[in-house]
Amino acid sequence: MVGYYVFRNYGEALFPGAAKACVQYAAHEVLGTDAIYDRDAVVPIGRGLGRFDDHELGDGVEECSATLVAKYLGVQDNPELKSLLTETLRFDLKPECPATRLPELIKVGHRNGIDQSLVFSYTYNMIEAIVWAVKYGTGPVKGEISLAKAYEMLVAENNSALSQDGRVRDRMKKLIGQSEAQNDSVTELAFAFKAMFRRGYAQADIMPTIRFWLHTMELDQIAFMETVAEVKTQRPVVIRALIDGKETRLRLMVCEGDNPHFQKAARYLGNDIVLVRQIAGNVQIHTNKAKEIGISLVDAVRMIRMLEIPEVKRKDVDWKVLGCIDEYPGVDRWFYFAKAEALFNGSLTVTKLPSRITTERLVDVLQHAFHPQGVATWCNSYRIRMNKPQAQVAKASQSAKSVPATTAAAVAVMS
Repeated sequence: MVGYYVFRNYGEALFPGAAKACVQYAAHEVLGTDAIYDRDAVVPIGRGLGRFDDHELGDGVEECSATLVAKYLGVQDNPELKSLLTETLRFDLKPECPATRLPELIKVGHRNGIDQSLVFSYTYNMIEAIVWAVKYGTGPVKGEISLAKAYEMLVAENNSALSQDGRVRDRMKKLIGQSEAQNDSVTELAFAFKAMFRRGYAQADIMPTIRFWLHTMELDQIAFMETVAEVKTQRPVVIRALIDGKETRLRLMVCEGDNPHFQKAARYLGNDIVLVRQIAGNVQIHTNKAKEIGISLVDAVRMIRMLEIPEVKRKDVDWKVLGCIDEYPGVDRWFYFAKAEALFNGSLTVTKLPSRITTERLVDVLQHAFHPQGVATWCNSYRIRMNKPQAQVAKASQSAKSVPATTAAAVAVMS
C-alpha cells in the first residue's frame, strides 16, 4: 500500500499516467518481465518478478516493495517519506508489530475477512494524511480530538457496532493509551488519526475511518481471547534443547485448523515454538522471542527439507547448504524466514503446495532439532551425514572408521 502511494504520488516523471493508476489485485503469482509490464502499462508491486518484487532479492538484502519503489523513483530520502518507509520496512521484515500500528491493523482486517478494497481505502487515506502532516509539520487544529476521546464517543453511540463487553473495552483502552504514548511513530493509529485532522478532514469525515479501525481491532481482540481459551485446553510438547551450552526445555504447541490466531495465542501463553497445520495441509512454524532465548530453526529447516527430498537423491545434498535462508533449490515448498526464525509452507500472501510430511513427523523433527545429540540421533535413524554431500561422506567414512558416527555428527552440528 505504501509502495502504491509513493508510485502514484512521485512516479509521474518516470511512469506517465502514474498519478491516475488504479489498483487491481493479483489472484495468483504474476509472471513476466519489466519490458512486458511497461509495454502493457502494468506495474506489479510486491509481485511479478520485476523491479518492485521484494521476494526475488538475494540473501541479506533488507528491502520491501515500498522501499524498492521509493529508491527506483529517487525519493527514498525525501523528509516526508523517510519515517514512513523506515517503519514500513521494519514491520515487513520483523515478526513483532504492536497491535495499533497500521501494518498490523491491515493484517487484522484481512484475517477477519473484511473486504480488501475497504481495508485499502481506509489505509490509503491515513497514509496520505501521515505524509502531509510530516511534510508540513502541522500542529493541532480546531476541533481535533484524541483517539481515546473518539473511542469514548463511538462507544456511546448506539449504532457504532463497538463491543459492550467490559473485557474488550478495557483491553481497547489499554491499547489506545499505548498508541497515544508512541508519539514518535508515524504508523501508530493515534498519530494517523491526528494527521487526518491536520490534513484538513472534518471530524464527520474522520469518524467513519476511525470507527472502522476500532471495530476491526475489537473483532480481533474477541477472536484472540476465544482462541487463547481454546489453546489453554491443549498440552504442549516438551523438547530437550541445548542453547548457549546450557541444557534447557522448550515448549512446542501444535495447532490444527485455519484459525489465524493460533500462533499468536500459543506464543501469548508462553510456548517457545508453534506448529500450525491448516486444513489444506500447509504448515507454518513460528518461534517466540527467538533472538532473546537463542533459538535457531536452522537444523529443523535442514531436517524438514531433507524429508522433502527423495531418498535416492539425499546422497548428493550438502547438509550445511540445506539450511540456507529463503528457499532451497528443489524444495520450494518451504521458505525459511531467518530474521523471524520462522519456517513457512505457504503464507497469507504466498501460495505453496502443502507439505507431504505428516504432522507426527514434523513434531518428531522439532523434538530432535534443538540439541546436537537429538540431531545426531535423528540423522542416524535416516542414515544421513551432515558434514558434506552424502556421497563424499560415504567415501570418507571408509578411511575414518575409528570415529563414531554420533561423535562426528555432533561436531558437525556444533560447527
